[in-house]
Amino acid sequence: MFGKMASDTKAREKRSINHEQALLEYARKIQDHPRPASAVVVRLSQAVGFGYDNYLYAINMFKALVTRFHGSLYILSNHDLVFSCFGPPNEPPIRDAIFKVRLLFDAPNGEARGADEFAVWYDLETNGAAFLGYAEQVVEERRVSAAVEQRMVAAPATIRAAAVTERPNLEALDRFLTMVNASDLSTMLRRQPICRVVADGTPQVILHEIYVSIADLERRLMPSVRLMSDRYLFQYVTQALDKRVLQVLRQQMEVLPAASFTLNMNVATVISPEFEAFDAVLTPDQRKSIVLELPRVDVMADLSLFLAVRDRAKERGYRLCLDGLSALIMPYIRLQDLGFDLFKIGWSRDLIEQSGSDRHSLLQGVVDRCGADRMILCHCDSVDAVRFGGDFGITLYQGRYLDQVLSARAS
Repeated sequence: MFGKMASDTKAREKRSINHEQALLEYARKIQDHPRPASAVVVRLSQAVGFGYDNYLYAINMFKALVTRFHGSLYILSNHDLVFSCFGPPNEPPIRDAIFKVRLLFDAPNGEARGADEFAVWYDLETNGAAFLGYAEQVVEERRVSAAVEQRMVAAPATIRAAAVTERPNLEALDRFLTMVNASDLSTMLRRQPICRVVADGTPQVILHEIYVSIADLERRLMPSVRLMSDRYLFQYVTQALDKRVLQVLRQQMEVLPAASFTLNMNVATVISPEFEAFDAVLTPDQRKSIVLELPRVDVMADLSLFLAVRDRAKERGYRLCLDGLSALIMPYIRLQDLGFDLFKIGWSRDLIEQSGSDRHSLLQGVVDRCGADRMILCHCDSVDAVRFGGDFGITLYQGRYLDQVLSARAS
């Protein structure tokens, strides 16, 4: 598999270089001979929730549009996609594709021309010069990047070795996973409480999330390599780690909390042999005490697979939580129709700055439809997060602030 991944990576790099030069040639032609045409730059390079499977999903989505609209697709080395076609840019299928891809990624919501937007549109008949400037810019960026790579190849071995900490490779991934499989992960399992905060501000623990920190694994097993800096490898690590954690839990049931707890899982893990083996040692009551946390990007990448996994898990008594939600994305997903028992929303301080905005009204609507008592506000680092959630009727919280309050009470 690693050999295939390596060859896929080399092929992508080769295609990207060609695509950037092809984009520049196209931009020059459209500038010299203006015609009714449009282009959109889908800025996946700005995405946070990035994974290789989602990247392929986005590429295939636009490849289908190439055939339908007799257009062109340019896959750039920075992961941005450029789709161009004749005619106006407001064709519903194109906008629908952008909307669906956006749901997979935590990215700015909007389609304006601003530099920080997820989708940047160009009217090539009237604004070909701006598009040509963009094409020249990406070609230059790729040229500079290639020059840096050339210098690294020629650099002394000590400098190249230092660079490995920033640019992990498949050999490092192979060594890392071998060490993970040989390690006693039971000593590295973490627990973080999920609390219900009552009217007087007192947190009451109702769940514990059980997880292994990949950052901790890196520091302990391979401190010279930063696997999390590569988005493709990071997703592959999480899939492999899921299965290893299930093996540890199955073999050492005593590490499981007596009360209810949550487990982070990729969707595909729930139908894996490792999950079946874990499920086989559980009693019906234990299954009812477990909440499976599924990442949003994974769910949206393959809804058919998720629906099958959801039905199977619920038949066995598990509860489900949708993880990885943001106030930006939530209004655009019919969360109430997905069949989840709980939803995790990420807290960030900029939510306070948007107080009173239309986005807050949309968020309140989602909370009302899904049920405020089913929302978990996570990553809470201060009392401001709890106050913010309280304004929306949210009562469940997770994060360092709650850890600190519980620790202070215990002491």
